[in-house]
Amino acid sequence: MTFSKENADDLNDISKNGYVEWEDLHYTSVNHRLKKYYNSLIDTLSFTTCNVLRAETVSVVATRKMGKANPGRLAGNSQAAYDIVERNCKNGWNVFELPPFLFTNNDFVNGAHRFWYFEDHNVPYVPVYMVEPKDGYSRNDVINEIGVKFQERPKGTPTSFNDYVARGRIWVIEQNEKRSVNGKLRKEDRVSQDEVREWVKDIADWETSDRQTKLTTAIYNSTEKPGFLSFFSRAQAAKFLGNNGIRITPAAKDVKGNTVNRLISAMEVVHVHRDFIPLFMTDMEKGIKTRVNFYVNTNNIEDEYAVVSLIQARIKEIEAWITTVGILFGKKAERKVRDHLEYGYRPPHIVAKDNEKMQPVK
Repeated sequence: MTFSKENADDLNDISKNGYVEWEDLHYTSVNHRLKKYYNSLIDTLSFTTCNVLRAETVSVVATRKMGKANPGRLAGNSQAAYDIVERNCKNGWNVFELPPFLFTNNDFVNGAHRFWYFEDHNVPYVPVYMVEPKDGYSRNDVINEIGVKFQERPKGTPTSFNDYVARGRIWVIEQNEKRSVNGKLRKEDRVSQDEVREWVKDIADWETSDRQTKLTTAIYNSTEKPGFLSFFSRAQAAKFLGNNGIRITPAAKDVKGNTVNRLISAMEVVHVHRDFIPLFMTDMEKGIKTRVNFYVNTNNIEDEYAVVSLIQARIKEIEAWITTVGILFGKKAERKVRDHLEYGYRPPHIVAKDNEKMQPVK
C-alpha cells in the first residue's frame, strides 16, 4: 500500500529523524497520532504539584490569545526568547520532546513562546498536555514547577532574575493566605526567610548559590503582588487593534477615507517627532484626521506603571508641540491641528487590569 500522510498510523510514518514537518500538522491524522503517542507516555510523567490528565490536540489561534499573561515571564514574551524557540523549531516538531502544558481551561503552564512561533508559522493544531493541581497545591505551584523549575536547559528560554522574584512573591503571598485565620495572619505564622530560601533552592536549583542568596533576599523583602505584563511587538499590536476595529495604516500606504489610524512606540520621544508628526502633517494637509495609538515594549520596562507613564509622556510631548504651533503660527493653526488629531488606544499590556481588551490612552 502506498503510504499516505492522511492515513498515518505510527510515528515512523509521520516523522523523519524524530521530526514531524510543520506542514504535516495540518493533517488531522498526524495530530491524532501525536496525541496518541503522548498519551502513552503519561504514566512515565511524575510531578509534585500536579497530575497530567491527558494529551489533547488544540487550536493554536484559539489557545494563544494576545493579552494573556505568560505566567513564567513577568514582562511577557520576549523577542530574544522567541529567537531561541525559532532555532529549536527549524527542523519541525520534535517528537522526543514534551509538548506544551496547559491547564484544563487552556491557560498556559508553559509554552507561550512556542505558541507564538506556531501562530507565526501558520501551524493550525498542536498536541498539548492538560494538567490540574494536586490537592494542597495551587495553579501557581504548578507553574513554578513545570514552567520555571523544569524549563528545559540550556536549550529552552531562560528564566530571568525578575521572573524568579515574581514567582517567589506569588508563592509567599499564597502561603501566607493559607496560614491566615479569618483573614488574619499572626506574625509567627508568616513565611520565614528560611522557607523562602528552601523554595529558591528547589525552584531555582540551576542557579549559583550567590544568585540564590540574592533571590531569597529580593523575594523575602518584597510583599507586593507582581503585575504581569503582556508583550506585543509592533506587528502584534497592529493586528490586535485591527481585530478590534482600529485598523492601522502603514506609513508607506496611501490613506483612504477621512480618518487614519497610526501606531507609534511610546518608548522614546524620537518616535513622536520622527514617526508621528511628519505623517500627521502630510495627512492633515489632505484633510485627513489622525487617530494616534500607542504600544510599549514591556521587555524594557519595570512594571505596569511604566506602561501608563510612557504613553502619557508621549501625549504631553504631542500637546507641547501643538502649543508651540500656536505660538509660532497663531491660534487658528493650533485649532486646525487639534481638529485633525484624536488619541486612540493601546493593546492590553497590563494583564490583571486590561482583561485582554484594548484600552483608551486618554
